[in-house]
Amino acid sequence: MKKFLIPVYFLLFYSCSTISLVEIPEKDKIDLTVLTSLMYYPDLKISNFKIKDYEHLYRSSDFESLNDIQNSNYIYVAESNFNSNINFIKDLFIYNRKLYRILIAYSLTQGASFKAEVLSYLEKQKIMENFSLKINFPTAKKFMNNKYWIVIAKNHLDSLIKSKDYLVLANVKMEYILKKFSI
Repeated sequence: MKKFLIPVYFLLFYSCSTISLVEIPEKDKIDLTVLTSLMYYPDLKISNFKIKDYEHLYRSSDFESLNDIQNSNYIYVAESNFNSNINFIKDLFIYNRKLYRILIAYSLTQGASFKAEVLSYLEKQKIMENFSLKINFPTAKKFMNNKYWIVIAKNHLDSLIKSKDYLVLANVKMEYILKKFSI
């Protein structure tokens, strides 16, 4: 009976949680105690920003493609899945820009050393406000197996996946800092 309850508790916890499943590697974490010691106004917190308003961005899915195409130069991706992933990438890009601006604005109020530490961390992690987002690649639409499929070059799909992974990891890193200094 106990073996059965453990997965049930996990699913219950997971369904009620907005915790991202992506974790920051130890080498990429910022030391928040050092950052806190550099603050001019330790009691000043970020308000009027609710991370919960963006919890829909935690429900990412992989690109759903046809099997047996490993050696092909073109990949068939389900149209609905492709469109939802593109919309997810766009939404995450906009949300990351907002997080970046909030972190920069907050660091300006906390003094030069705090700002320098935050900017140094963001630069080291290659997190920038104007990350080049490439999502417009040549595609074709094909009807097979009773549904529409998007045909895209494998290297273009790899580029989309790389952009998506970068945005997800950058989001987790920025939210990690933001949660520390939010109300």
